[in-house]
Amino acid sequence: MASSCPAISLENIHKSFGGVHALDGLTLDIAAGSFVALLGPNGAGKSTVVDIVSTLTRPDRGRARVAGLDVVAQAKAVRRKLGVVFQTPTIDSRLSVADNLAFHAALHGVARGARAARIAQVLEQSDLAPLRDRIAAGLSGGQKRRVEIARAMIHAPEVLIFDEPTTGLDAAARAAFWQALSRLRAMRAITLVVTTHYLQEVAGADRLCILNKGRMLRDCTPAALARFGQGGVQLLMQPAGPRQRAALLVACPAARAREDGRMSLRLRDRAAAEAVLARHGALLDGYALEAADLETAYLGLFTEDAR
Repeated sequence: MASSCPAISLENIHKSFGGVHALDGLTLDIAAGSFVALLGPNGAGKSTVVDIVSTLTRPDRGRARVAGLDVVAQAKAVRRKLGVVFQTPTIDSRLSVADNLAFHAALHGVARGARAARIAQVLEQSDLAPLRDRIAAGLSGGQKRRVEIARAMIHAPEVLIFDEPTTGLDAAARAAFWQALSRLRAMRAITLVVTTHYLQEVAGADRLCILNKGRMLRDCTPAALARFGQGGVQLLMQPAGPRQRAALLVACPAARAREDGRMSLRLRDRAAAEAVLARHGALLDGYALEAADLETAYLGLFTEDAR
């Protein structure tokens, strides 16, 4: 049974860096045992939330708690509740996989007599047992991410936080990362918080918390976000070259770049898409028109917010 105390509670959090308001009165409760995705464009405040919750930075105003513990007044106790994987890999490339885990087991206070068994257990759960003696410098990007999951789990935390964990990984490595994480969650109830730009990776989340300019833009389920996009269409455009891409961005500022090199534009209906093509078709090598999906519904939120 999930605890009645939120795993994470943010109350009216404000944080500024110079004149930039990274968080502007953010309030958010995350239930114990849930899977929550923090979404939003660069600069929305996602990483600042991670830094505050993980005790790396203090809020200017407001209060943040983890499992009822204040992140400022009880920072050491908070860190014992957390396992955090940051966007930039931080494993020691000079150590073996097992030695990386042993170092962090000692750092987090795992009893000396229990460390060997705990390391073996986490290596097995993360599908890393065959790599236990491999020096980290020789691992692939996907393998290093799995080591970071194992390291974050070494002290049996209540909350796992991942800040854009699959950035820079290829499609196969991203899939392997999520498979490893799914296995761990199936073995043990744990709260999972993920920041990401890949909506397809978090379609199975319990909640999507979408931030923009330090504020909550939308807090909903993936199904509710998909319903927001119903009735719309997604125009996928292939620019004819770099100059045409630049011109298209000026003409259609709501268009977004995709990993496959195309640009996507969410529109209300087919007639609106045909109007865009009539005006700017000369800039394109090709195009496709699709029904709106989760990603286009998400992008549509920012179009609505800008009006």
